[in-house]
Amino acid sequence: MKAIQQILLGSALLLSLYGCGKVPITGRSSLNMVSDEALLSQSQQAYSGFVSQARQQGAIVQDERIQRITVNLINATNTYLTNNGYSDIARNMQWELNVVKSKEVNAFCMPGGKIVVYTGLAQLVGLGTGADDEMAAVIGHEIGHAIARHANERVSRSQLQGMGAQVLGGLLGMGSNDGSISSAVLSTLYGLGAQAVAMPFNRKQELEADKIGLVLMALAGYNPEYAVSLWQKMEKNSGGTSSSFWSTHPSEAKRIKEIQAYMPEAKKYYQKPLSTQRSTLPTPTTKKTSTTTKKKK
Repeated sequence: MKAIQQILLGSALLLSLYGCGKVPITGRSSLNMVSDEALLSQSQQAYSGFVSQARQQGAIVQDERIQRITVNLINATNTYLTNNGYSDIARNMQWELNVVKSKEVNAFCMPGGKIVVYTGLAQLVGLGTGADDEMAAVIGHEIGHAIARHANERVSRSQLQGMGAQVLGGLLGMGSNDGSISSAVLSTLYGLGAQAVAMPFNRKQELEADKIGLVLMALAGYNPEYAVSLWQKMEKNSGGTSSSFWSTHPSEAKRIKEIQAYMPEAKKYYQKPLSTQRSTLPTPTTKKTSTTTKKKK
């Protein structure tokens, strides 16, 4: 019992040391037990490796429209963070965008603002009325994951689950040998329980990123109402077969319902559309150079 008490005490001490952060826009308290520096370093390495491989395959392409939309969202994001007490998050963002030629309908933003957009997504969105707004909804959503530090939160929860496994191990070590239930069975049950807890949490992160993305796109001058038509396209593309129970992503129908419910709040941030003049992202930092280029409007 003493060993278990020590584990629980250690867990409580870790929580008190790292505490909770606050998610921009939603204001939700979040658990962050991992240093941003370590996570950002790993993110940079992973992103650089991904981009390097894609470039070797000739899959990195230029897309001025995606670049313009992304820069508008980044400018709005940095302004919001700086003006609302999240300058520490803004400083950790080392924005970078790469467009990858692929049929995959996807995009992602790693910790530190490392963004990838697949051309399959651009093809699904198309070039019709509201297409820029729909693209902004996707990229804004992915940026939302980064500024909400969702990756840090997931790693932190994984660490807490590891602590839970240690507690379970202590309990099993003190149990009797009557053979009523084996250690392997209990460990398996713990694993399933941890998975069931983690997956709904990830779905909540997805819905939270939707809300953040709606506000960011509105601040950048894109109509958040087009997020609904985006996910209607996504639902049609998936054939309506997605299930939200054993999945880290909510169903498109669930997503649309939540987006519509949050729309009145998002619309409060909607501004006049920004200029379509092209802007450029900072030049990515490499081992050979650390220069940053800016283009004046």
